[in-house]
Amino acid sequence: MHDNLINTFIYNVRRYIDEAKLTAKEKVYERYTENSQTMKKAGQVLKILTDDNIAANTPFRDIQARVFAILERQKLEVIADQIATNTKSMKQHSNGNTWINWHASLNDICGPYFS
Repeated sequence: MHDNLINTFIYNVRRYIDEAKLTAKEKVYERYTENSQTMKKAGQVLKILTDDNIAANTPFRDIQARVFAILERQKLEVIADQIATNTKSMKQHSNGNTWINWHASLNDICGPYFS
């Protein structure tokens, strides 16, 4: 009788752990995908700032409207904060390319799910 209870308990705990791991992986993937899309939009925003086709006398309000049509203000503020605070996690590679410390980036992506 006790063996059956213990085995059932172990089975249920393992199943619960497996389900939790699967759910966590799904959430991490969703968050990664969302952040990837947001970063692409942030790249489009940065391209606006270097666009030679925008007249020098264009009101900043017009540029903001164009930027916020691509990426809403709140998300842009979050991305700007991430870029500003994660510069210390950027490292120069020996070939001159800059690469991101992926541990820090994954921590930013996954942190809310594993805190």
